[in-house]
Amino acid sequence: MNKIFVIISLLLFICLQASAEIIKDIKITGNTKTKDWALLRRVNIHVGDNLTAEELNDLRIRLSQNAQYILKSVSFDQGILKIEIEDKWSIIPVPLISQSGEYYIRGFGFYENNFLGRMDILIPAVAWTNSGINYLLIYNSENFFSSNLGISSLIVRLNTLSRFYRHKVELTHFESRATAFEITPNYFYKNMVFKTGPIFFKKEVFFNDSKNGELFEGAGLRSRFNIKVYEQLDTLFKGFFVTANAYILKPKSYDGTYFHGKVEFNSSYPIFNEHFINFSEYLGIASAKTLFYNFSEGAHEGFRGYDGESIHMQRYAASMLQYQHHVWDRLFAVAFFENTRSVLVNPIYSGAHLNENTIGGGLRYYLKKVTIPGINVEYGYNIQDKSSHIHFNVGLKL
Repeated sequence: MNKIFVIISLLLFICLQASAEIIKDIKITGNTKTKDWALLRRVNIHVGDNLTAEELNDLRIRLSQNAQYILKSVSFDQGILKIEIEDKWSIIPVPLISQSGEYYIRGFGFYENNFLGRMDILIPAVAWTNSGINYLLIYNSENFFSSNLGISSLIVRLNTLSRFYRHKVELTHFESRATAFEITPNYFYKNMVFKTGPIFFKKEVFFNDSKNGELFEGAGLRSRFNIKVYEQLDTLFKGFFVTANAYILKPKSYDGTYFHGKVEFNSSYPIFNEHFINFSEYLGIASAKTLFYNFSEGAHEGFRGYDGESIHMQRYAASMLQYQHHVWDRLFAVAFFENTRSVLVNPIYSGAHLNENTIGGGLRYYLKKVTIPGINVEYGYNIQDKSSHIHFNVGLKL
């Protein structure tokens, strides 16, 4: 029996080897900024590698997952791998314009998604909100050192003015002033990225216009995991991706070690050729019901039943089902249903448990040559709270 198994395995190995072909040359065309070596390093393919028909299809999917260009075609014949791309706009001036209830953001930044042709991301931005100036500086390179090793860094200042409402009545409001710095080396393997590195933070919280705030500051460790199982289409994508973040933090004013973790699942599938069904699930938990490092959600996909930073949670599970109907060109009409099950932090509504449903719709316009979100105008109605929420967004959010 063992001999038969060995023979079958050997025959399979020979067949697979016979179907594979060595890459003798790689020709990349259509790129005006993306460097050949940067693209090949990102998808981890080199001259001398063996390539089967199945591996060629996997390579096509990996090539399509990069936001810096539009993949036109991939072919492999007589040992020559041909890749044709069309570079997207690289340095993009980005308006930071967002309105959700009374909470607003007005600002400007630059989104460089192909820094020096290396397929790295550089984002400097500054914005004004209800409660002061915000700034952001991000550098991300998933393959800075090699195909498998990269690094990311972040410096951010976020001032937010939050009002918490129930049934259209403000119960409390407070201002947060937070500053953070983090640097995270990463390991890239196939369609997965693992990141871990230190984070340093400072946060002040002022309740109801009080001049005396509660101060949190300290350091910790941040880890991030991302897996991409999707294929980029002309406008949206087909498949899913999962992102998980975990923080272990030690604030000076907090007795013990603090944990904060969340997992996000996002999927998109085309139906009837040009229309899309989206499903998302968001899970998060923190080890204490404090404003130190709570989950602040609102005006994002999955939390459109709330305004801006109006819901502050210690843990949550939120589901979103959405239909995007293609209207014209890159314009889509959107209809959605959301359910949010959350436990608020103690300073907000006495740490109440909420289970609320939101229905709504709106319009979205996606930009082809730009890798940032386009223009979103959406309306959400929170059924349990009987509150309405208008969300308007152009470009990125801080």
